[in-house]
Amino acid sequence: MLKSLREKGFFHLLSVNITNQFLAFGSILLVAKLLPVKAFGEIKILQAYTGIFAVFAGFGMDSAILKYCSEPREEPQREAILRLGMGRSGYSVAASMALLAILAWSGFVTPSSALSGWLMVYALTIPFTVTSNILTVFLQSGKRIREMAWAQFIVRAQFVVLIVLATWLAGFKGYVFATLAAYAAGLIPLARQTGLRFLSRAPALPPEGFTHVALFSVLGNAVNILGLYADIFMLDHFCRQRDEIGFYSLATVFYMGASQITATAQAISVPYFSERAGDEAWFRRQMLLRQLQLAALSVLVAVLTFAGGWIVVRWFYGPAYHSVQGYLGVLLIRFVIVSSYSVLSVAIFGLGLVRYNLYTVTVATPVGIALSYVLLNRMGVVGVAWAQVGGAMVGLALTVFFMWHSLRLKFPRTAEPVS
Repeated sequence: MLKSLREKGFFHLLSVNITNQFLAFGSILLVAKLLPVKAFGEIKILQAYTGIFAVFAGFGMDSAILKYCSEPREEPQREAILRLGMGRSGYSVAASMALLAILAWSGFVTPSSALSGWLMVYALTIPFTVTSNILTVFLQSGKRIREMAWAQFIVRAQFVVLIVLATWLAGFKGYVFATLAAYAAGLIPLARQTGLRFLSRAPALPPEGFTHVALFSVLGNAVNILGLYADIFMLDHFCRQRDEIGFYSLATVFYMGASQITATAQAISVPYFSERAGDEAWFRRQMLLRQLQLAALSVLVAVLTFAGGWIVVRWFYGPAYHSVQGYLGVLLIRFVIVSSYSVLSVAIFGLGLVRYNLYTVTVATPVGIALSYVLLNRMGVVGVAWAQVGGAMVGLALTVFFMWHSLRLKFPRTAEPVS
């Protein structure tokens, strides 16, 4: 198993992801130290709103490219599909940014007029984010994991340097403008790794199901990221304790660091599950094995993250930040639950049944949002964290059900329920 993982580039990608997260983690800790707690919370709010509009801007092209370029195809065909996806994403980027501008200036997105202005500046990262995502999944689809990891490392390293220096010199403003510059510069290593040959290709005719995968992916990703940031949205609109938003946001930094284990496992798995979707014996065996391994690993990672968080908060920030640890403990429960069905979600995607992942998040996300509102009023900010756990439990139950249904649909003669 270890040899197989090494050959697939798992440890290379994981080591780079850990290094990247270490750099990101260190930089965000410094940023949180350099900025007032309220300003740090506002940065998380900007990231949350920009993140959901970036999903609409990509319009699922990254998922469609990943799915169809992972299938056995000649390189010119893959490059033509990449050109198709890049061209279509241009229209969705323009439409998404126009909609965001309207909502921001009308005050619908965030109640703070000052923050709305900064949101429009921060949102200029969206075109660079969409392009980077598409180029990254193109490398991933070709199983060029080491090249993808190296490009991500270069992007992260320059990002950290720019962010920390600019925040130190200019505070909140410096952070926003440095983020924009870092995203723009991040395209350079990705363009070098992928090459620009696809620009000379005529866009391919959409493969059968291409638009279907893209549409269901953008809807699923939009609902998913809405659920991911629902806590921040809820706190922005209904929490008057702005400092507590900053403490909660710091806890999410530790959570995102732990979640890189899950993200790495999913990134490695997607091309293989797509490629071997017709091999029932292999598919069933690998799906169950990888899911059990990831679930067990997530427990260990959660314990280590909680311990590391306690040390950092206690010795680096001091007693004023003690509430961070309480939020972190609850969020790590969510991390373990999500890790316990992440490979199953990838397997469903590999079978081409993207709509089932959409159905899952469409039910789980509203549950999480409703719980956030109720528990925020009853328990305060920690109630929002517990609402995330509730939404994850619903996601786990639905994913297991849809995985069982997907196997019966794809392998009808011998399908058995997934336990």
